Amino acid sequence: MNGVKNLYNNLLALNESRKNRNSFPIHKSLNYEDERINNLYALLIEQGAIPAKGVVLDCGCGVGFGTFLLAKTFVNLNVVGISLSDQEIAWAKNQCIEKGLQGRCDFELRSFDSLEPNSYDCIVAIESVKHSPNISQTLIVLSNAVKPGGKIIIIEDVAEKSIQNFASRRQCQDWHLAEIFTLDHYKQLEKIGDIEQKDLTKYVKTPGIFLVIMRILFGELAVMLHKLRIKKNPGASITRGGFYQEFLYARHKLKYLIITVKRVGASL
Repeated sequence: MNGVKNLYNNLLALNESRKNRNSFPIHKSLNYEDERINNLYALLIEQGAIPAKGVVLDCGCGVGFGTFLLAKTFVNLNVVGISLSDQEIAWAKNQCIEKGLQGRCDFELRSFDSLEPNSYDCIVAIESVKHSPNISQTLIVLSNAVKPGGKIIIIEDVAEKSIQNFASRRQCQDWHLAEIFTLDHYKQLEKIGDIEQKDLTKYVKTPGIFLVIMRILFGELAVMLHKLRIKKNPGASITRGGFYQEFLYARHKLKYLIITVKRVGASL
């Protein structure tokens, strides 16, 4: 888990100067039809996917962008954000005080593989499950942690079938992934309820293949210069991994899916 922790600490450093020390989204922005919906949390709110009261868990909360948005939108909702990054959690806690949301938002340094059973009315995991070292175990913990009648919402880059090529291996290396999970990995959630899918792939901003290849070459050069200590750039490998993900999207190897399941049966 230290690799994931360092990845998000470095990602925080990359974004810190861009937003004047306010919370910022760490996930994809979408080319969505409605210009008001410029982030994934706003999309979930617009679709009525988030309960108006209760306790929501924001897995991989980053610096609290989505956690704060949910708390501001639903005044009777308590939102808990968790991350493996100590620096993200410290930032989020500071922002929580500045925004006056103490008591309605809480931030914890922890893994989503160590959650208490029957604790949350809704669990949201946006681009965080991909870092699980054991996806089966992670889904068991999530299904146990959501209350009966509650829902799990996972938004993730999903492969239709197993990808074993240079681009996927490079992305896994740079982003500390065990593998790029396929839809089959998530089917065990069918044991607690029916799975619903929404395909957001057409809204993902992906440049043309030529530009993607040029970006990959730039990313490889940046990583090489960092390793040779010619130009310090601890975020070079993160950026390179993103370029390889763009390549997989450009070659139609990935889909961007909302996977939702309501717990109506027993936990896994």
